[in-house]
Amino acid sequence: MARGPAKDHPFKVELWSDDDIVRLEELATASTWALAKVAYDEAVKTYPGKRIIIRQGIRVVTSPD
Repeated sequence: MARGPAKDHPFKVELWSDDDIVRLEELATASTWALAKVAYDEAVKTYPGKRIIIRQGIRVVTSPD
């Protein structure tokens, strides 16, 4: 699937190291909060116990804390 400019996909679902120092992988990008939340929920199921976050730019908008 083709990706548009970053401004069209401001939400990123990311897998982070347990110590929060290294972003291991960008799992998904999304144009809306609702799509990002669905991707986040699936990532949490796929990577149980791992640190998954949703970011919008530099702002963390969902974290398992």
